Amino acid sequence: MVKMLLFWLLILNTFEGSRSSLSRIAGGQDAKEGEWPWMVYFKILPFKGKPLDVVDCGGSLIDKNWVLTAAHCFDESLKWWKSKVILGAYQLDSSRDNRQTRSMKKVIIHEQYSSPAKGSDIALVELDSPVSSNAYIRPITLAGEAQAFNETSECWATGWGDVGTNEALKPPRTLQEVQLPIIDNKSCQKMQRGLQIRKEMMCAGLKRGGKDTCQGDSGGPLVCKERNSWVQVGIVSFGYGKGCARSKHPGIYTRVSSYRTWIKNILTSET
Repeated sequence: MVKMLLFWLLILNTFEGSRSSLSRIAGGQDAKEGEWPWMVYFKILPFKGKPLDVVDCGGSLIDKNWVLTAAHCFDESLKWWKSKVILGAYQLDSSRDNRQTRSMKKVIIHEQYSSPAKGSDIALVELDSPVSSNAYIRPITLAGEAQAFNETSECWATGWGDVGTNEALKPPRTLQEVQLPIIDNKSCQKMQRGLQIRKEMMCAGLKRGGKDTCQGDSGGPLVCKERNSWVQVGIVSFGYGKGCARSKHPGIYTRVSSYRTWIKNILTSET
């Protein structure tokens, strides 16, 4: 009887170990195809003479012509005008009929941006032609100032970035999702003593660590559920310190509601 019990305990421990080894986006999981139809992938090319590695970033479709992302995705000397914007993607390493690819017509970086830690890490990308909405490609609604979200809200981040510190997402590079609680700025500031958490920023993650966005997820959306609809509340910006999903080091996001007027003015003036 004891031997049989030990046998089943061994089997259970092996199974649990297998489950934990499948964690993604730092503690997340594979998304379902079409589950996050506003998700965008940027493949940004470097200039000649620089490393051949492309810059991978995420973004969110907010209009048939416009994508919202992080300003720091365009920090380096990059051929953004020759780079690709991929919408409707699910597994990056396999071609799918529902995928639409566009080029960047224009990149507008917030005029106050200098580095992620100083805030205003937000940019708008105008597509060279409008996208066609369908079950796999659809804009996300942006959160307004009056909408409040907290640790009880259901919020998720998505992306194709690393699944852990220096651990790349393995082929076929399936879109990852992770549920993250919002951490209020006051509590976040206590954990990030060497950094000023500005009102235009927000934090999300577990205080004990284990779940987070990571390198390559930059610019992607943090969305929260309100009634039966999703709204975008944040943009993946940066993490303070080294590594991802560390204890007392939640991810830091650009607070979308703080830039609604900026976004609206650009979309209005450029249309």
